[in-house]
Amino acid sequence: MVLGRAAILQEKLTGPPHEAPLQKLRDAAQRCARIVKTFLAMARQTGPRRQMVDVGDLIDAALELTTYGLRTCDITWNSRALAKQIQIEADQDKIVQVLINLIINAQHAVQDNTAPRALDIVTDLSPDGTWATITIADNGPGVPDAIAHRIFDPFFTTKAVGQGTGLGLSVCKSMIEAHGGRLTLDETPGGGATFRLSLPTARGATLDDPEGTPANTPRTRGRILIVDDEVEIAAILADCLSPLGLDCVIATDGHDALRRIAETPFDAVFCDVSMPGMDGITFYHRLRDTNPLLAAHLIFISGDVLHRNWDRFKTTVDRPILEKPFDPEQIRQAALTLLAPTGGH
Repeated sequence: MVLGRAAILQEKLTGPPHEAPLQKLRDAAQRCARIVKTFLAMARQTGPRRQMVDVGDLIDAALELTTYGLRTCDITWNSRALAKQIQIEADQDKIVQVLINLIINAQHAVQDNTAPRALDIVTDLSPDGTWATITIADNGPGVPDAIAHRIFDPFFTTKAVGQGTGLGLSVCKSMIEAHGGRLTLDETPGGGATFRLSLPTARGATLDDPEGTPANTPRTRGRILIVDDEVEIAAILADCLSPLGLDCVIATDGHDALRRIAETPFDAVFCDVSMPGMDGITFYHRLRDTNPLLAAHLIFISGDVLHRNWDRFKTTVDRPILEKPFDPEQIRQAALTLLAPTGGH
């Protein structure tokens, strides 16, 4: 709700003296949203979901969760990109987990050093553009030659009990190899340790760009049903969609939604997953039986992906889901997709 309201306020209150403080509020809310989404993704332990991602975004996501630890250990870090917009097809959550583990390993390696303590993250592209590389180098004591050949072995660790991160180098290596890549320990002249992560790029592919502003958002026509027992969340969704010129109606549960659909035609539906009375999953199944065309133009929304209904959702529902927290542009893009003839499916 904070992110949504901050974005809406920023759109409505432009110019000084509101612009700067509202931008700070939205930046803080977005940072919290990114951290929450990363934690949820790591906790879900879903199967691989490959999609086009930017390598820089992966590093930013990992640093969101590790910056505080680096700062409290008085570690100076530097992230550099030697090539711009390096894109790979990967499971973003899995790669971010690997990067977090490598950064925390580097933190542990240098935290007992006398200053300066340093961490260097460099991304690059191979000359032929087929490989993306990420190197994470520290100025710690390095890996002794006697154990360098064992660090990727299962269960091998040099850390005391209770000091591990829960994701060993063996698992990291397996995750990267599952993506067709490599994780290696490189030579580090001058001391320290350098881990190199290499992943195949998706040449010629581009990321979808959802960016836009209300000023250039195309207005369209249609009636949207928003189904959510939290009226404030539903109201935020309606406010997000208002620049599109859509007519939004709110229902508080599945029973209310079915009643409104029986009375009024709708073009698309945003539906929460977890609701009292009739939840979103049951509502969708009822709608698919009675109005399959509208059911094909439905998207789920949820901020409770760890709920017990999540496994049921994955196995019985064939519609996409938009995870909270979200911002207005995500909602608008989702609505435009739903209003397309195929319903985005």
